[in-house]
Amino acid sequence: MEHNIIQWNCRSFIGKLNEFRFLINAHKCDVFAICETWLSDEIENLPFPDFNIIRRDRPTLGGGVLLGIKKDHSFSRIHTPPQEIIECVAVKAKLGNLNVSLASIYIPPRAKTAEMIAKVNIDLSNLITVLPSPVLILGDFNSHGYVWGGQFDDALAPTISSFCLNQGLEILNSGEATRVARTCASALDLSLCSASLAHRSRWRVLPHPFGSDHLPIEIKILKNVCTVADQPINYDLTRHIDWGRFVENFSSSISFVSESRPLLEEYQAIVSCITASALEAQTRAVDQRRACSKPPTPWWDKECQEAFNAKMEAFLLFRITNSAALYDQYKVLEKKCKNFLKAKKKSFWRKFVQNLPPTTALHTLWNMEKRMRFGIQPNESEHFSFDWIELFAQKVCPPFAPNRQFSQVLSGDHELDAPFTMTELSLALLSSKNSAPGRDQIRNKLLQNLPAPSRARLLRLFNDMLEHNIVPPEWREVKVIAILKPGKPPAQHDSYRPISMLSCLRKLLEKMILFRLDNWLESKGLLSNTQFGFRKGKGTNDCLALLVSEIELARSRKEMLASVFLDIKGAFDSVSINILCQKLQDAGLGPKLNNFLFNLMAEKIMFFEAGSRNETRTSFYGLPQGSCLSPLLYNFYVNDIDTCLATSCTIRQLADDGVISVPSKNIADLQSPLQTTLDNLSEWARLLGIEFAPEKSQVVIFSFFNKTENNIQRGVYDPKIDLHLYGRRITIAKDFKYLGVWLDSRLRWKKHINHLLLKCSKRLHFLRRITGFSWGAHPSDLIALYKTTIRSVMEYGSFCFFWAPKSLMIKLERIQYRSLRIALGAMKSTHTMSLEVMAGVMPVRLRFEQLALRYLTRASSTNPLVLSNLQAIAESRVNSKLTPLFRDFESLRVYPSILPATSSNVLPDSYSDFLTVDASLREEIKEIPDNFRTAIIPGIFREKYGQIPPFNCFYSDGS
Repeated sequence: MEHNIIQWNCRSFIGKLNEFRFLINAHKCDVFAICETWLSDEIENLPFPDFNIIRRDRPTLGGGVLLGIKKDHSFSRIHTPPQEIIECVAVKAKLGNLNVSLASIYIPPRAKTAEMIAKVNIDLSNLITVLPSPVLILGDFNSHGYVWGGQFDDALAPTISSFCLNQGLEILNSGEATRVARTCASALDLSLCSASLAHRSRWRVLPHPFGSDHLPIEIKILKNVCTVADQPINYDLTRHIDWGRFVENFSSSISFVSESRPLLEEYQAIVSCITASALEAQTRAVDQRRACSKPPTPWWDKECQEAFNAKMEAFLLFRITNSAALYDQYKVLEKKCKNFLKAKKKSFWRKFVQNLPPTTALHTLWNMEKRMRFGIQPNESEHFSFDWIELFAQKVCPPFAPNRQFSQVLSGDHELDAPFTMTELSLALLSSKNSAPGRDQIRNKLLQNLPAPSRARLLRLFNDMLEHNIVPPEWREVKVIAILKPGKPPAQHDSYRPISMLSCLRKLLEKMILFRLDNWLESKGLLSNTQFGFRKGKGTNDCLALLVSEIELARSRKEMLASVFLDIKGAFDSVSINILCQKLQDAGLGPKLNNFLFNLMAEKIMFFEAGSRNETRTSFYGLPQGSCLSPLLYNFYVNDIDTCLATSCTIRQLADDGVISVPSKNIADLQSPLQTTLDNLSEWARLLGIEFAPEKSQVVIFSFFNKTENNIQRGVYDPKIDLHLYGRRITIAKDFKYLGVWLDSRLRWKKHINHLLLKCSKRLHFLRRITGFSWGAHPSDLIALYKTTIRSVMEYGSFCFFWAPKSLMIKLERIQYRSLRIALGAMKSTHTMSLEVMAGVMPVRLRFEQLALRYLTRASSTNPLVLSNLQAIAESRVNSKLTPLFRDFESLRVYPSILPATSSNVLPDSYSDFLTVDASLREEIKEIPDNFRTAIIPGIFREKYGQIPPFNCFYSDGS
């Protein structure tokens, strides 16, 4: 439930009456704020009978602002002081239980001189003085600013930013463009509000301009209510459980399950015993019909409930008796309850922020802030149609019949086919997180607390499944959760990413298989050296460092580098299990394990749920996104992609994202090998059953030649090439966002650093919200929060851009200065270097250089090609920003380690195969306060383990 507000620069209100009627009816508008109405005094009445119109017209042509308030809401007009530059109209409205000051303003585009900007500042300051808090200021500010999504800061932007900062106003804009012209888009329309409204507001730009060059903006102010989504229930059997009772109940019930039963019957009986024992061991009743709604606010406790009940009882008693004395008593209790709840909420928030642990995640803080403001958020998706679920299911599970069966080998002997050991099971349990369960509701924590004899029995079941190639039918049942991709429209099926919820017992066996298969594929060299996704010691930094070093190497040789960025459509969903297992068999994988993988992956019964819509489909294609085996199997599936490369071409892969590059001094030598490679990739993908997405593929030509007549004639300045994929021309771009880093054709890094500024500015707002003049989080916690939520954003990919021009790097340094001032409570005039010394934080540029040297130290063993590129750049004697970094690295005298790598998946021989892990003590002591732990825990340990013979050893992490 919410109040809907429409904000729009319509550019002629009368000329767009029909469009505007449709707009307010389609979005069930309560309030609309319009600027550039172009109305005059001659037009007296506007045809909107359901709304009260308050407006101010410009005496001359153009301009004009108005507010429309639905007649369901009361309001009073606020008479604003005379303004010299801005045009404004304001009201104080009551939207339900919310009193808010609304203002519609317009700043003409001519306000760019120093004199005009000073007048704008005065006008805004005078306006805010007459607006009671909370306020919502909507309008066209005609200003470009990085903070609200502009490409640059114009002369007016600092004034607007300072005004918001000084008045405690938040900018609701998400960075989307609000004005669309023929050649560019910009964010000129701003929505400013008080901090108390910021977390209750949902801001979005509507997709159609309705005849204007400005896009309408929809703002939803959520009411302070709680809603419970009508979704299937996933109850957690481990949340309130007595682990001692669970072990006792399970040991008793499993003793009645005969080991002579058929394999599947025994497995199903064990699963039933786990579930029944967990239910019997619950310390609270489990409602399996409906999930319990969360409390409306985290600060509400027993005292709050008692105060509220006392007030309500007094009111009911007054209604029964109609006694004036009882009414006075009720009013006293009402005022007392109001003040008490207000103080309780304030006290809870202050205690919360003052006791923040350094490891607190940013989303946890945001969620707490929103719950403090207005309770649980309603589910945005319930306002949309769920018709997309059918197309989504068809996309994930397309109609398919296997056209080539995998020929299973029934005999053979292989080291990977050996029975699993207790060590492997224990390692798999230790490394398993308490992730979401499948349809059987059994979580990993239940499996981790099974007694030792039951683990041995479970291990025997797994080995029997592998030996006889039997997969329980429950393991084929997959619950698919549709996750909305960031920034995508919720009504389209392509906007969602499928996540498979698998049985934790299946995932446990898959993890045991993963340990073996990963070691085997890596040791045999069966994975491509150009694949950096989901592999130990490799990641996005390797891909970025290789690409940037290749660009700089081409620059040092006075060459261009053309890079084609490719994307595979539904990579995991497109894998043919038949082809995959045939490739594994050809590579020499043992027949038992290969046959079991085929049986496990070949058929899936997938359950899709969205609101009240359900779809069930059977799939014979694709790897489930949620299986720990899927990334490794996909890497092996595409391991022969290097065979498609033409001479002089290179490729870098990170899962389904790839980039093909080729250096050359002339255009012809760029186009020919790239087109040959693309043709080879098209045929290679067809044979594997996968497909590239030409609409998402782009080519960027990195060229550093200056704009001269000779270079223009040679085509090396702003070069163009013609490449095609599946007959469709690949777009030539000036920049591309690769693995989260914006790369422009001349490596100037301006766009990427501006992107970081916008991203970090939003996080800075949160730092301000958890600090006050006399209260707030401890400075050490705020500094830790800065490091984890702001500095980490700036550090990602810093190897690529830490040598950017000083004019750009200083912007990132200012982000650090602002953060440290907030954390330390320092004044704006405090010396920046003093801030860093007091906070113990390294300067940004020095920190980036340290990270770059650390990466090179690691890359000397894991990715030596980066060092080879840097060495070639240094030997070319060309002035490159990477040469000093390489010289510094050489001075460290770092040499690759000659010690053999040790797999972490295999325990040393000194460990027993009957390793027992007991995590129940951790659960029992979790609620003990820190100041009592030293006195209480030893007694619990002696009581729990005192009967164990003394010659046994206990191993702990020391915590």
